[in-house]
Amino acid sequence: MRVSVSAYHAFASGKTYVLSKQKAEVAKQVEAVFYQHRRRYGARRIAAELTAQGRSVGRYQVGSLMRKQKLRAIAPRSFVPQTTDSRQTTHPSPNLLLDKENAAHKPGEVMIGDITYLPLRAGKWSYLATWQDKFTRRIVG
Repeated sequence: MRVSVSAYHAFASGKTYVLSKQKAEVAKQVEAVFYQHRRRYGARRIAAELTAQGRSVGRYQVGSLMRKQKLRAIAPRSFVPQTTDSRQTTHPSPNLLLDKENAAHKPGEVMIGDITYLPLRAGKWSYLATWQDKFTRRIVG
């Protein structure tokens, strides 16, 4: 009958796999919080939410109840900015700033710039662009 020995003994002692009334109530609360937050909360956040509401429940219990109900949180895709095109069809331009002929001889003559992406706590990105005076090596903008 393909029943394990431990499952048979659990059945014989009266312990079945049917959820108790208390766990069924917690399962309904887990589902309500899950859909209240538009399927974005996982087991940790749902457990914290239920604890804040006064319901003592652990995240592992919430996780098992979520698995039984087939609830899975939507995870946002991670965004990694691509700043370089590796498939270049043309040859890159030479770096003229390294030549002695093109060196800066006074302040404000040659400016170099750069941009970088900074991840924010909210999951979004911010951009930082800087301008540097090549002669004084000071950030001017």
